[in-house]
Amino acid sequence: MADGVVLLAGYRRAPTALALLWALKRRVAEAPPVKAVLCVNEFSPRRWRQWRRRLGPEAVGRVASALGFRTATVHDAEYATYRERLDDWNVPHRSLRRLCRELDVPLHVVPSLDSLTALRLLDQYGPRHALFTGGGILRASFLERVPGGILNVHSAWLPHVRGMNAAEWSLYYGMQPAATVHLIDRGIDTGPILARRVVDVAQGEQLGHIRARVVLAGLDLLLEVLPAFLRGEAAITANPKEQGRQYYAMAPVLRGLVQHWIDTGITPVCSPEEVAPDDPRPAPMRFVT
Repeated sequence: MADGVVLLAGYRRAPTALALLWALKRRVAEAPPVKAVLCVNEFSPRRWRQWRRRLGPEAVGRVASALGFRTATVHDAEYATYRERLDDWNVPHRSLRRLCRELDVPLHVVPSLDSLTALRLLDQYGPRHALFTGGGILRASFLERVPGGILNVHSAWLPHVRGMNAAEWSLYYGMQPAATVHLIDRGIDTGPILARRVVDVAQGEQLGHIRARVVLAGLDLLLEVLPAFLRGEAAITANPKEQGRQYYAMAPVLRGLVQHWIDTGITPVCSPEEVAPDDPRPAPMRFVT
């Protein structure tokens, strides 16, 4: 635990990074020292291309919400939920730069996490572990510099649903959304699993709100298992690559369909523990007859 951790963030106003940093410094008794925060520059052309590729025409609304602007998009409900957590925890700032300054934690804004700048910073700080809250796919050159492993929160029950929009795809297939804390490896959400937690959904709840609640449930779970993991006492289970599927950005029309199913009580139908990972039936087909 003495080696400390590096926190990885996708942009300078990332609410999960703000909440996690504050928790490690002010709320968790057995928290490891935070050696530095590495944050991807959200204004770099590469980062904008990543958002555009992931989100398509919704990229502009997502970026605007991420930067603190109010927009009439599904992302507003998501960020409003994150802000509630920051307010509840009395996090004093909405900028990593200002929060790091108050907590006396070095902040480094890098072009990308696989850039030479980021790799040199890892060599400089020599962290045993890292905590990932966003910033893109981590390459082998990054992973090998963090010998104790990099923990991530995934917004679905692994191994069932890997990849993007995982909470939405879970609901599409009739499963309660869930958060999984796992180690990052060279695959997409294929690293060993530390813990999983199912999240209840209320009829009529907005997708953005659900997505944020899943992430926050995962954040809480990460903070719960972190001390045991750092002591080498955490129970780690396999995450078989041959099980489950990798998903990509959900089309707006499908997201609208999922929202309709939530509004009318069609999804979720069952716990992910009751679903075979190779059973890709949409929610209406999961009703027990």
